[in-house]
Amino acid sequence: MEGSKSPFRSIRFYPCAVVAAQRGGAHNKFISAIFAAIWEDDQDISKPEILIFVLNEAGLNGAALVAPTQEPKIKLGLRDSMQACLDRGVFGLLSLFPGEDLYFGED
Repeated sequence: MEGSKSPFRSIRFYPCAVVAAQRGGAHNKFISAIFAAIWEDDQDISKPEILIFVLNEAGLNGAALVAPTQEPKIKLGLRDSMQACLDRGVFGLLSLFPGEDLYFGED
């Protein structure tokens, strides 16, 4: 698509996902908001102000989710999560494991 924001530097939202997942109930809202922003609205979520806006619009506290992304504990969780994904054969976003099977795409 012309003028598309993709590909983008997505590393900022991975630590946010770790934080969101740790805060009960926030993960599903987070993922829905992020995927809609990326694939439907062509938002550049690599920019913190846009990421915060997208999360706020989803009813989350965007600033609170983005702020801890540089904390060592969050970075370690990110590294561990990414290694677990690589170990299972993940090769990109959106990858899902309903059970043991890997599915790729937003279908």
